[in-house]
Amino acid sequence: MVNLISADNRRVYEDNQEQDVLDDRLLLEFRVKDIKKRMNSLELMHREYLLFCETDRSTPDLVGEEVSLAVKAIAVKILAELESDIPDSSDITSYSEYITRQNFRIRNLLLLLRQFWNHLEWSSASYSQSVVPHFFDVRKQEGSIVNYDRWESFAIANLEEELSELYQLNERWSLILTSSGMAAYATIHNYLTRYLSYGDEVLIPVPIYHEAESLLAAVSGIQIVTPGTVNVEEILTSIRSTTKVICLTPITNDESLRFIDVNALMEKLNSIDREILVVFDGTMSGGLIRPEQFVDLNSHVKLLYFESGNKYQQFEDTAMKGIIIVPQALKQEFTSIRREIGTILYDWAACCLPQSISIEELKLKMGRFARNALTIGNRVNNDVDLQNFCTVNYPLDPSHPDFTTARKYFSAQLGGVVTLSFTSQEFYDREKLDRLINRLIDRCQSRRIPFCKGDSYGFSIPRIHIGGSKTDKPFLRLCVGSRSFDETDAFLECLLDCLKSEVATV
Repeated sequence: MVNLISADNRRVYEDNQEQDVLDDRLLLEFRVKDIKKRMNSLELMHREYLLFCETDRSTPDLVGEEVSLAVKAIAVKILAELESDIPDSSDITSYSEYITRQNFRIRNLLLLLRQFWNHLEWSSASYSQSVVPHFFDVRKQEGSIVNYDRWESFAIANLEEELSELYQLNERWSLILTSSGMAAYATIHNYLTRYLSYGDEVLIPVPIYHEAESLLAAVSGIQIVTPGTVNVEEILTSIRSTTKVICLTPITNDESLRFIDVNALMEKLNSIDREILVVFDGTMSGGLIRPEQFVDLNSHVKLLYFESGNKYQQFEDTAMKGIIIVPQALKQEFTSIRREIGTILYDWAACCLPQSISIEELKLKMGRFARNALTIGNRVNNDVDLQNFCTVNYPLDPSHPDFTTARKYFSAQLGGVVTLSFTSQEFYDREKLDRLINRLIDRCQSRRIPFCKGDSYGFSIPRIHIGGSKTDKPFLRLCVGSRSFDETDAFLECLLDCLKSEVATV
């Protein structure tokens, strides 16, 4: 078994601004290299398109070509600006502004790649034609695939192969892309509705994503069992003869951020002597916890993995994507379901997503998230003025109930989401939490520190969100961001000031 993160390449993420500056340069180089590679690829495709039109005596889309060339000129200009910009490390505000500029440039370059593609390609390209070409990628003239983006495309197949390499999947597993994380689950859910029968049980040991749980609850005739435990042995004893599906997530997306030793659980599930489906949501761990590596060759476990790929793999939110990993034997069935319900990732979205992501880049970025989460948790939880007011929850914090389990894993696998719990129940009020967030935004604004309020997570700057559905108790979820240590420390000072000012109101 090959672990995606092994002891040989484990790295300690230190509180070291100088090292972070070097790492920031490397992270930018990864993205610039990918963008240049794809620009060259699009130029080659463009030349092949013009040559094909000339040979086929077709009239190329000259308007689309003019727009695409203008897009290319803008991209070349932005690339030159990116490569000539020099960071000012004399103070953290200047350095932060430099990183923001560079990130905006990368984001816009990715969006320009999509723009170049959109003005020439067709969602339902022609196979052959007279005079007017309804295609851009000349491979679509071969008739080897269905030229209808809801069915399949070369661009999506290439990206699926690339991500399969990133996740180090062997021939037993297939990776399938969808338009979002929820689209990935919806595809799996469609399969479950065909698989489950009246009276079957679905075991959900800890809370899963609320929209996925809502879909399951709407399935007629099945029983949902929720023991509310992260203990591996207790989960195993909850499995009965009628249990057909187990829904797992390594880290719960709620206030408690409970952590399950999913590696140990997956190994023990191999001993079950009948078929059982395990639906595994890997979103909170950024794809670095790999359950398929713990499924034995002769196991009766049928693993259906999914995650939202526009969290930690994104680059400042250019498009959404979802990832599904299923046994190779189920690839065709899941591809058919994806086609039937229209959940495929479309070419226009794939064009502006970060690609050529290496395991080195992903680990570096995820390690930064984890380091920043630990930094914020440690400072808040050890501040004497806040000890009777609030607690930062994070599985790798020593105060967390699952710390002993979580410390078996590499920090990069734990992500960058923390939550805040308050001693006083009066703070579990949306209006109060909104006011607290607005005061924090004002503090950050006055000190020129990047921070925002918004849904989702995985962005480079800290982002806060009031979690919980409308009927649940609201809580604060903070994605700490992947900025450098000094940038994170500057934000942390604002957070501490804001929390301490709230202490006086209690």
